[in-house]
Amino acid sequence: NYTHRFVDETRGVNGAISEFQIADLRLAINGASEVFPKLSASFFIEANNLYDADYFIIERRPMPGRNFMAGIQFLIHHQKTTP
Repeated sequence: NYTHRFVDETRGVNGAISEFQIADLRLAINGASEVFPKLSASFFIEANNLYDADYFIIERRPMPGRNFMAGIQFLIHHQKTTP
């Protein structure tokens, strides 16, 4: 999954906040369990601010540069039973 965002210039309390563009990339592998059919998992790695842009969302408070995250997400599938 590739996400690219453009945010236009805006006015802050003390002055203008410049426009910026940032991009994120997420790679994920999804799988289901044969032993536990109601359980599935997703393994992922993300690269945020892929092009290492310098930008501000709040005046004088810079946002982080390129950063990475990895993890596992478990999903439990449950169906409601009706009486």
